[in-house]
Amino acid sequence: GFCYSRDLAMALSLPSWTPCGVAHLDISAEKAERHRLFAAQGYPAEYLEYKDGALYQSLAGYLSPPELCRALLDHPSIKTRFGVSISTLDEIEDGIVVIALGHHSKNFKETSCLPLQPLRGQVTYLTPTAASQKITGVVCHDGFITPAVDGLHYAGATFQREEPAVPELRQDDHAENLAKLNHYMPDLGLTAAHIVGGRAGYRTTTPDKLPLIGRCPDYSAFTQRNSAFIKDVYIAAGFGAYGMTGAPLAGEMIAAMISGEVMPVSMQLAKFLAPERYILRELRRGIISSAGSG
Repeated sequence: GFCYSRDLAMALSLPSWTPCGVAHLDISAEKAERHRLFAAQGYPAEYLEYKDGALYQSLAGYLSPPELCRALLDHPSIKTRFGVSISTLDEIEDGIVVIALGHHSKNFKETSCLPLQPLRGQVTYLTPTAASQKITGVVCHDGFITPAVDGLHYAGATFQREEPAVPELRQDDHAENLAKLNHYMPDLGLTAAHIVGGRAGYRTTTPDKLPLIGRCPDYSAFTQRNSAFIKDVYIAAGFGAYGMTGAPLAGEMIAAMISGEVMPVSMQLAKFLAPERYILRELRRGIISSAGSG
């Protein structure tokens, strides 16, 4: 997913795409061991390298998600409609539906059985200091900070498991982002006086932290031990904090499923991401019966 998104950003010639590299700091002994294990898997050094107490990805960087979305929609065969609320798929005929609505993806009867969980998050905007201006790549700790982009650092992000609401900015979340940053990178000298704004929103995750990518399962049929799927309805949701590296490849996967083309990932990987995996697990564990009762 990372490699596909990176190639896509370059193919689209996105002005915001900046391959500045990303460093994942060893913030604990457990994290350091995990980084060393990753580095020992035999990846090329240009892709992943462990040195000086951090895992480095020199090919990584940052971009503007809205800019990417606008570029992808700039196609003569794509029509968009905004400000429209859809609560049912009953009246949709002669078409294929892909549900990709984040935490709203669960709002249909066809998807209500899927274990999508909302996670609120907030990013803090900071004006740079003389020390922070020297940051040339993204640094990840128990959060992250970007290099100064048009005069601002982007630091974050919080994680709160709560029901979605209007994503208003919270001063406590700004304070949390700043506290984490100063704990791991105190030399930057960033304080509350450098906070000039932020952005809040809701990610969507799943119990096993893997997204749901594929055809929507027919819950009633599965609980009757008859594997079946809802005709022409697909879903791509539950990417958590990895939407930028997961969603573009998910789109290619679903396009391949619809068109019957070769999948861009192994079938083994696709199986781990299949939406019906939760129904099958609950059946095996006896959490739900074959009659569909809880």
